[in-house]
Amino acid sequence: FDILALCSHSEGFPLAPREAILFGKLIITYDVGDLKNIITNGKNGFILPIGNKKYYGEILVKMLNNPLKILEMQKKSLKNVGLIKSIDEMTGDYIEILEDIIKNG
Repeated sequence: FDILALCSHSEGFPLAPREAILFGKLIITYDVGDLKNIITNGKNGFILPIGNKKYYGEILVKMLNNPLKILEMQKKSLKNVGLIKSIDEMTGDYIEILEDIIKNG
């Protein structure tokens, strides 16, 4: 795939976009979770207003019809790889959180 289209209206710490960035994929998402930390709107992906389906669809179609723009944005996405944790680091974080929940309720 060339684009990750995340349509969730609510996310805490979404993993799929982080995994997609590791592979240099373009991300189109609603403004959920902490994705503004890894996506610069219009540069390496799109962060859109939650629930604006028409605009979401327009951006998706526009990008699907412009493979050169997708490639350009994917290159910018790869430059952000250092801004995110590796899958192993994220897994470790989740394990720590779960262990804390088990220990402290």
